[in-house]
Amino acid sequence: KWHGREINMVAGASTTQEVAYKIDKQEWKTIAVKDFILYTLLKEEQPKDHILEIKAKKDLIAYTFTFG
Repeated sequence: KWHGREINMVAGASTTQEVAYKIDKQEWKTIAVKDFILYTLLKEEQPKDHILEIKAKKDLIAYTFTFG
């Protein structure tokens, strides 16, 4: 759980991985992760409380999450 308007994930994998995530109990979304870069999962105008859930395979390497 966090309070903010943005969440980013720095991650990558040796092969393309579909990472599923949902924010605030909304529908699951997916993002294709391969290159080791910053992936934006949420960007809103106003900050508020959020809950993030992620489903990923073991091949995903997530270095960090940034919350803004």
